[in-house]
Amino acid sequence: MQSTETKEQALKALILKCADFSGYDEILIEPKTEKGIVNTLSDIFHSEKSWEIKNLGSYQAATNWFQGLCSACSVPYWNDEIENLGFDPETYFDDLGEIFTDMINGRL
Repeated sequence: MQSTETKEQALKALILKCADFSGYDEILIEPKTEKGIVNTLSDIFHSEKSWEIKNLGSYQAATNWFQGLCSACSVPYWNDEIENLGFDPETYFDDLGEIFTDMINGRL
């Protein structure tokens, strides 16, 4: 079992690693820095999930975004892949939503 800090850092690293903007023609220059990747993911998230953010909140919208196989960040989806990374499949998408929300709000 990972410590909370290690788990948070591992999920953050996973989100950054899995970011993929190849399907977004409006992104002319692929971001290379952590801040650039987070800002670009945040822009896409807010564009795609604005209704959910407004009505459900950022955390739930982010959780739903990852569960819906968002094309901007293709994180592992299958339980065996999630377990192989050392995460709990029961909380994985909630954890991703929490970490991503912290990232876009500058808390992580």
